Amino acid sequence: MSLVKKNPSNLNRIIKGTKYSEAFMGKPTDEQRVIIENANANNMVIAAPGSGKSFTMIEAVISILRQFPYAKVGMVTFTRAATNSLAEKLKRRLSKKDQDRVLVNTFHGFIRMQLDMVNWKGKMLISSAQRSVIHRALKESGAPFRYPDAEFAIDAIGREMDTDIISVRHTRQQIHLFNTYQAICQKDHVADLNALSRFVVGQMYSGKMQPLNLTHLVVDEVQDTDSIQYAWISLHTRAGVNTSIVGDDDQAIYSFRASGGVKIFQQFEKQFRPNIFYLNTCFRCEPEILKVAGALIEKNVYRYAKDLRSAKGGGGKVHFRSYVDMDEQIQGILNLINQDPIGWAILSRGNAHLDQLESLIEQPVLRYGGKSFWDEKETSDVLHLMAFFRHSNDVRLMKRVLALFGENEEVLDQTALSMKGRKVTFGELNIPNESSLETRTLHSNFTRFTQETREKVEIEKRFANLIKWMELSSIKMRTQKGSPSLSRIALDTCKQWAEKTGWQNMINRAAAMCLGPKKKDEEYTPDKVVLSTLHGSKGLEWKNVIIMSCNADQIPSKRSVGQEAIEEERRLLFVGFTRAEQQLHVMWYGDPSFFLSECAEDKLKEAAKSRTESPLTE
Repeated sequence: MSLVKKNPSNLNRIIKGTKYSEAFMGKPTDEQRVIIENANANNMVIAAPGSGKSFTMIEAVISILRQFPYAKVGMVTFTRAATNSLAEKLKRRLSKKDQDRVLVNTFHGFIRMQLDMVNWKGKMLISSAQRSVIHRALKESGAPFRYPDAEFAIDAIGREMDTDIISVRHTRQQIHLFNTYQAICQKDHVADLNALSRFVVGQMYSGKMQPLNLTHLVVDEVQDTDSIQYAWISLHTRAGVNTSIVGDDDQAIYSFRASGGVKIFQQFEKQFRPNIFYLNTCFRCEPEILKVAGALIEKNVYRYAKDLRSAKGGGGKVHFRSYVDMDEQIQGILNLINQDPIGWAILSRGNAHLDQLESLIEQPVLRYGGKSFWDEKETSDVLHLMAFFRHSNDVRLMKRVLALFGENEEVLDQTALSMKGRKVTFGELNIPNESSLETRTLHSNFTRFTQETREKVEIEKRFANLIKWMELSSIKMRTQKGSPSLSRIALDTCKQWAEKTGWQNMINRAAAMCLGPKKKDEEYTPDKVVLSTLHGSKGLEWKNVIIMSCNADQIPSKRSVGQEAIEEERRLLFVGFTRAEQQLHVMWYGDPSFFLSECAEDKLKEAAKSRTESPLTE
């Protein structure tokens, strides 16, 4: 495939002397102004990293509201943080009356709004609760998959609108697993985000549900949309809503979530023949950084061609650093940070290398792009088990806990009916005769586990019982290397809480952690060292960026086979490069990624020559 489309020269003149502050002081650049002035139409905006697209979108919305007194605008973002940030910026610019004319939400937030309009009474299935249902579906279906493969198949099938495509792309066993999962969800009156989105789009297609009452729709990060989300966008556009899609095909890095990437732009262009605009001026990266990033991404074929340029005056630094091994690389990172500890972010292809580094950093650390320890299924299961001792009349908790101990769906259903019908706790119930040994054992001891104790011997005995019963249910307490498993670490942590503050305080704490409102993300300040995966860094920026472990065996990932997959890995590294404002340090040990020779072969050769030099010598 050749380059999809060249920049329209009449709309993308080279902006000379553009100041970094212009995009943030209310004065649009020429590139931005032409988009703002044409907001009352179907538009496609391809925006380079740091090109002020949020500013441009806000100015476009303000322009629409001023021109059209009865306009109502929807703005779609792809993260809750982006929604909150955009809403806060609009709040500062708009009157209360005009604020009511703008809806800002995530795609799934808008889906929920439409469900509320039809009084949907179910419960949304997310995070660890969803993982528990997937495990139940695995057991019930007998499908021969490991959990990660099962989760991937269920998510992939759930994101697909076309049943013909499902039958071609997925095996019978995967489809059977998905159908079992759906049956359990229906029985429990829960639905995941994919199912809810598919339902709403299906209702809109059939005319049973109307599009949102909007005149204009602005969709940010459109390259991240999947087929269901794109169908939702196109249904609104067909209904006469003026739609502007905004994004960057060079930052499409979520194919594992079935995002469409460049194909979304192609579909929208073919279907609606929109105005096409480019934001090519980067206000974030110094030109030295953008030059290397541009050289890298230009190696991709499946993309819209762009003329990337920096609005900054120059003086940025790009260092390539080669090390003998991981330990030497870590020492090089620590040396850099200790010399000037302000404004650092360290990025990596995955979390494992960041884990090795984290405990060695003296400064405060902020992690992005990875799960909390308590968000893992194994640790979350332990919290829900403890919460069940606190809320022993909760049917959903009962199902999750008994499923953890390997109980079958028939017993779960019978127990749920009895608990609801008699309005009793699990401990007060006569459980079905067909219950497993593990369920009967837990039930016979259940009342003891709901009672307060501060006796160390009794606490020790209770946890010894739980460990024994969980091991009988094939829940491992040790890893293959012999270290404690996540389940065991979680149990030991709960035991420490109980010994310190008592059993009731422990189960109350566990219940609050897994059933209560989520803790707000810690706020970033420049004195904190950020650790993030490359995926987690998207949309963020820092003064100084280190990309560690750019090894041949790390990026591209070994699982990336074929041109499309390699191009996505190249986009992922491009995202990492363009997080840096002033300094970019690219590090590796052993053989470097071939991506590095593509974008800066001279720097690669220099790094090879000076392998033994300190990273502080330049």
